[in-house]
Amino acid sequence: MNPTKPILLYTSVLLILFCVILWVVDYSGLGIPEYIGNTKYQTYTIAMFIIMALVFIVFQNSLLKQQPSLKMGKLIGWSVLVGLFSQGIYQIFRQIWILRHENNNKLSDYFLSLGASIILSVFIASSISFEL
Repeated sequence: MNPTKPILLYTSVLLILFCVILWVVDYSGLGIPEYIGNTKYQTYTIAMFIIMALVFIVFQNSLLKQQPSLKMGKLIGWSVLVGLFSQGIYQIFRQIWILRHENNNKLSDYFLSLGASIILSVFIASSISFEL
């Protein structure tokens, strides 16, 4: 089985959903608060976590329908690739377009975001593949 098309498809879906979250939370004017209630959890972060989990569930289910004997390691690895590619492209867009006027260390922020995304993707993908 060649996973290239599903990886590219779900990377695109996740990237589009990341951009939708960015727009809804920061630019839509819907008045969505930055933090959830009195907690320290950012709405943006929780929304990204939920979207990643939902996309990984659909992605892994579609892979398992195509090839039921697929090993758990491949499910996790391919899901991490989807998360890494989408987050990598999204962070490039975010650094160049959204944060272009901020005086920050863009390169270190980029790699920090990718590192965190890899860890989060491994966690979410592992949890989902164990259940499937």
